[in-house]
Amino acid sequence: MEIDDNPTPTGELALSTYALPKDTNAHGNISAGWIVSQMDLAAAIMGEKATRSRVVTVDIEQMDFVSPVKVGSVIDIYADIIEIGRTSLKIKVEVWAHKYDETDSHKVTDSQFVVVSVDKQGRAQIIKQD
Repeated sequence: MEIDDNPTPTGELALSTYALPKDTNAHGNISAGWIVSQMDLAAAIMGEKATRSRVVTVDIEQMDFVSPVKVGSVIDIYADIIEIGRTSLKIKVEVWAHKYDETDSHKVTDSQFVVVSVDKQGRAQIIKQD
């Protein structure tokens, strides 16, 4: 992840949720696994919106967590389609966090997700582009 002097989210807000006590690890921070699952949901929302079909995640690039998330934080997840293939989309997903009563967000992590458009039988299908 690149260091930015004045970071701002890129992409479209795909998902916003609260980090709750049930989502913590043994140290009281929000679990990385929970954050990844929220990123996966955001990628699916963006992928299904773009393809107008079901999508499945087939790849997640490496991610580094640059700041912890505390209980009670609002998690905003931004997604941006960066590549459209024959049956797949590559989507950049960023996670930002802030307290409900604050306007300044901090970046938590980002990654690229690859999702594949699938038919009702779960087989890859060609993405129809208008």
